Amino acid sequence: MKLIKWIKSLFNKNISNDSVSNDSLSMHHVIFSNKTLLNYMKSKTLEKIEALTNEEKNMTFNRLWFQVCFHADFHEACKIYPEDIKFSKINIKGYPTLFVKMPKPLFNSEAFFIAVVVTKPAISLKEENDEYRYFVLEKAEDSDSKNSTFFCEWQSENNFTLDDGPKPNKRAFLKHVELQL
Repeated sequence: MKLIKWIKSLFNKNISNDSVSNDSLSMHHVIFSNKTLLNYMKSKTLEKIEALTNEEKNMTFNRLWFQVCFHADFHEACKIYPEDIKFSKINIKGYPTLFVKMPKPLFNSEAFFIAVVVTKPAISLKEENDEYRYFVLEKAEDSDSKNSTFFCEWQSENNFTLDDGPKPNKRAFLKHVELQL
């Protein structure tokens, strides 16, 4: 147990604004939204949505966060706090959906929100994979506006920018997701 607390302490240090550079994105932020969570959802998606939204969610999330830290540069200061990532289970057009609110992005390509929408649950135990869609609202560089976003969808290992995204608020993002279904 002491080892787990020590590992967590390595990645949960207080970070002053001085240590956050404006010229690079947070690898922890990007790895979580564009690699770790994406890979985690590839099989038994409905079960995994439950695991991230039930009373034992902290244990599940801690395993995911350990993977994030493993893939991030060990020497890079973690610019986000894992406890600021919020999960909730919702329905969009009757489809079970994992909604993820990320910490406010500081750099381009970091996510505001993620929605994992299960469009076709596996019918039998032989089918491990539910069909799902993985949407992300990312911060985009725009010299005219602080609210510039990209609305993206991940398909397999590829990220497709669908269009300029909506304002970075939950309601607008979920409406945009709904229009894709």
